[in-house]
Amino acid sequence: MMVVSSLKDMTALIGRVAARFMGMTVGNIHKGRLIDHFCSTVSLNTFLLKKLKEMVALLEAICHEMQQGLSIMNPGPMTCQVIDSTASSHCY
Repeated sequence: MMVVSSLKDMTALIGRVAARFMGMTVGNIHKGRLIDHFCSTVSLNTFLLKKLKEMVALLEAICHEMQQGLSIMNPGPMTCQVIDSTASSHCY
């Protein structure tokens, strides 16, 4: 505890307290920015994971179509997308 004997001492004390509060404020702002960055990174990772799952599902569909063979007489979903609109009328 500091005993204030003059106005000069009071000014120094107020300056130290203000600097301490300013430092705490800057620290809290920095912490908030880190939390915000972490949350945006998590949402970006979730979005990328969703897109990756969609790509894997598409690749599996292509592999399945290739294993079954491309057939115009009995077209699968990928074949229907490849052939033109007149032949795609046979697709259900």
